[in-house]
Amino acid sequence: MNGTKVCSNCNKDIPNDASFCSYCGTIQVGLLPPQTTTRVPDEPVLPPLREQIVHLTELYDDMLAILIPDEAQPILVRGEQKIVLGRSGFVTDPVPTVDLTPYNAAGLGVSRQHAVISRPGDQYVIQDLGSTNGTWVNEVRLAKDKFHELNSGDVVRLGQLTFYVYFKTAAAESPVDTLWLKHKQPDTAVARLTPASLAQEVSPYLLALAGFQTLCNEVLKRPPGVISIDAIQVDVPTGQISVRLRGAKEALKLARDFWGRRQRQAVLSTVPATAPEPTNGLRADTPDTQLLLPGLKELAPDCADDQLTVYLDRFRPHVAALVSSSLQLESRSP
Repeated sequence: MNGTKVCSNCNKDIPNDASFCSYCGTIQVGLLPPQTTTRVPDEPVLPPLREQIVHLTELYDDMLAILIPDEAQPILVRGEQKIVLGRSGFVTDPVPTVDLTPYNAAGLGVSRQHAVISRPGDQYVIQDLGSTNGTWVNEVRLAKDKFHELNSGDVVRLGQLTFYVYFKTAAAESPVDTLWLKHKQPDTAVARLTPASLAQEVSPYLLALAGFQTLCNEVLKRPPGVISIDAIQVDVPTGQISVRLRGAKEALKLARDFWGRRQRQAVLSTVPATAPEPTNGLRADTPDTQLLLPGLKELAPDCADDQLTVYLDRFRPHVAALVSSSLQLESRSP
């Protein structure tokens, strides 16, 4: 049984779930969406940094993707020059372009007209509309009524509702880096790529580099990025494999620094750098993983040593994959 309640106007008994009185027609305000925004703690609620794969090339030039953590599908908005973010209210209130009510917007402190994303030219910008709980981009609070440029992959927070924004613009294209790989054993080099060599050699190496980049983004307190491959080919005379990558700048720098230090260490210890290495049981304090520490300190000089030690342990499986691979990173093209 739903029970009954008393109409606020005529004092007649009406069903508890009634949105209006069947006797006098008075709307029962308590069942309507909240008209004042609940104040929430002014604390960041960052989603866990996990790899969100958004293929920018599959998005239209005029499309914005809003990705709320733990939601299976992004919110896609296309062809809008002005995108108002908010939640529903009275029927007389302006309707936001993106109604965040289904995502517990009211409980998380989102105002009815909270913020607006617009696109003057090729660049998206966001503006707080005088919201109760504020608008944040990468945990930097925006001044009210001031425009702030957005980058694809930024973390936006409205009150306590956090999401990623992705879009395709000319500025979203990352610079291209060319990665050169050679076989540790020259007699195993191939003259052409095959599905087997891609699956067994190249792909595991690139996945390890992607793991490097994900952790680099965390160290730098950046949102997850997207690594894309422009081209893969083999240099026939040398058998070296070249991979044109976007979005892996820090991973490549760190990996090159790692291999340079490892090779120098091998020369000093007269142990060949290509000698097989065990990959199981590799700890954060083993020599291979420790070789990452100088590069990490250069990457994030303000990061505390104890925090870097935690990151070293998380780099461990990716370092093991690089060390055990039949391929080795070259510092320059042939």
